[in-house]
Amino acid sequence: MKPSSTKDKPRFVVYVGPADAEVDLEPMKIYRVAHSEPGDPTDYLRVIDESGESYLYPQSQFEPITVSQRVEAALKAG
Repeated sequence: MKPSSTKDKPRFVVYVGPADAEVDLEPMKIYRVAHSEPGDPTDYLRVIDESGESYLYPQSQFEPITVSQRVEAALKAG
């Protein structure tokens, strides 16, 4: 998965990493990928987690998904 740019539409991923009390992510839940920031490592994604903030997580812990426009609108609103 390539890093996003400001021209890309928001992307969505499913967290497939381990359940970890120190990480604000739930296994098998859909998350929105935020735009990369300068200096972000290329093998990490900036994901909006359960706290509502974007943090860097290893790309290997996510699978990209494609959603319909209706689902995308609902995910953005929620």
